[in-house]
Amino acid sequence: MRCLRGRSLGQLCHIVSLALHGRCLLGLADDHVVPLPQVAPALEVASLKEAQSGLLELMRRHGGRTVSQDAVHTWFRGHFGKELSMAELGYAGLEDFLCDLREAARHSKSRRPTPDCASPAMRDPPGALVEQPGAPAPALPATSLGTVLEAP
Repeated sequence: MRCLRGRSLGQLCHIVSLALHGRCLLGLADDHVVPLPQVAPALEVASLKEAQSGLLELMRRHGGRTVSQDAVHTWFRGHFGKELSMAELGYAGLEDFLCDLREAARHSKSRRPTPDCASPAMRDPPGALVEQPGAPAPALPATSLGTVLEAP
C-alpha cells in the first residue's frame, strides 16, 4: 500500500493496533488479522453476569492453560455474539476482572475474602500499611492468564 510506504515498523504496528482495537476495522480469525466487513453490525456488550458465566465456561474448556487476551475476546465474540468490554464493566483489564472473579469464588466457599491478587485494590485494603521504612517492597508474582483462571 502506498499510504504505508516510508513508515517505521513501530508506526505500522501502532496503525494495526488502532485498526484492531481502536477503530475495529480489523479483527482476528484463526490467528490471522483480517478486515472486518463494514456492514457488520456492532456487537452488544456483555453484561457482568454474561461475562462471568462466559469466562467460567472458557475456564472449564481450557483448564489451567494459558490463553492470550485476544483469544479470550475472539472466543467470547464467537460463542456468545457479544463484546467482552472490560471498560464497560468497570475494570482496567481482563486480569483484574478474572482476579475479582477468582476472589468472589474463594469468598463464597470460605465466607471470608482472601486477597492475594496482583491487583493493588484487592491486595492492599484501605488503611493497610504497604511498605515498612527500610524494608524492600514485596515482589509480586508473575501471573499468567492461565494461573488466574485456575480454580481456587
